[in-house]
Amino acid sequence: MNPSARVPPTVRLIFACDSVAGDGAGNIVVQNPLTHFQLPAGTTFPFRVGRLSVYLQLTAGLGTFDIAVEVWRRTGDGSRHFVTTSAVLPGLVFSGPTRMTPVARGVELRRVRLRAAGEYELRAVAVTPDGSTPLIGPTASVEVVG
Repeated sequence: MNPSARVPPTVRLIFACDSVAGDGAGNIVVQNPLTHFQLPAGTTFPFRVGRLSVYLQLTAGLGTFDIAVEVWRRTGDGSRHFVTTSAVLPGLVFSGPTRMTPVARGVELRRVRLRAAGEYELRAVAVTPDGSTPLIGPTASVEVVG
C-alpha cells in the first residue's frame, strides 16, 4: 500500500459506559452506557473520576492508525477546554476488503479530573508524532451533575 494513500477511519459509534470488555469469543461486552452521572452528595470540585470507559467503533479507514479518546469540557459560552487523553490504541489496521468492517474497541480513561459540573465531550482522534487530529463522525457527551 502506498503510504500517501492513508485515509483516517470514521467514527461510527462512541459513548461512555461503566466498562467495555471482550468475552473471549471475539465479542465486546458493554456495561451501563452513560449519558450523565450524578456525583456523590457533598462532592467538591475539582473531582477525580477513578475510571471512565468509552466504547468506540471505527470503520472505512485505509492504513494503520494509533487512536485515542480526548475529553473536553464545554462551557456555557460555547468554548471548550481540554481535560485529558486516553492511552493510545496502537496500530489499528484498516486494509483490503475488510476495511469497511467496523472495528470495535474499549478505551479506558483513569483518574479524569473534572473541574466543574456540566457537559463533557468525548472525541476520537488519530495520534501522530505531530499531535492529534479529530476523526470524522459523532462525538459523545456526558453530563456531570454535582
